[in-house]
Amino acid sequence: MTERTLCFSGYRPEKLNIDEVRLTKMLDGAIADAIRDGYTHFISGMARGFDMLAARAVLNARQKGAPVFLECALPFESQASAWSHEDIAEHKYIRQNANRLTVVCEEAKPESYLRRNRYMVEQSAMLICYFDGQPGGTAYTRRYAKKRGLGIVNLAPFDEQLSFA
Repeated sequence: MTERTLCFSGYRPEKLNIDEVRLTKMLDGAIADAIRDGYTHFISGMARGFDMLAARAVLNARQKGAPVFLECALPFESQASAWSHEDIAEHKYIRQNANRLTVVCEEAKPESYLRRNRYMVEQSAMLICYFDGQPGGTAYTRRYAKKRGLGIVNLAPFDEQLSFA
């Protein structure tokens, strides 16, 4: 499974420095490229922002006939419980249309998110991310993916020479 599996990591809406329409087009292109390269299994961590945009883009590719499998990797079952009604509805729609739902931790704990991120990377051969150098979960996931030798496609402008991430 790993050689044809990729995962996503990126920021929540308040940290994204890009228009959602433009980012969605970039995701569509990156997913199309990945499908051409033989990737069929896509894992989203289902956080607000980049993760759910990526999951929706995979579902859209499937609706257009692409042979893709979407896995939602939740840090814990109640991940979306405190979100806005709109975000909860989108989360529910994606979950209902995914091929697999994986709940990584039984309880909501701070380390649940890192365990979910490690799970996704450990199942994958590639990471598609939106990382512009900001600290946090995406920085951690990108570092872990690099350490494990995954291919990385970064959709954000980022100068590795100027970063400590």
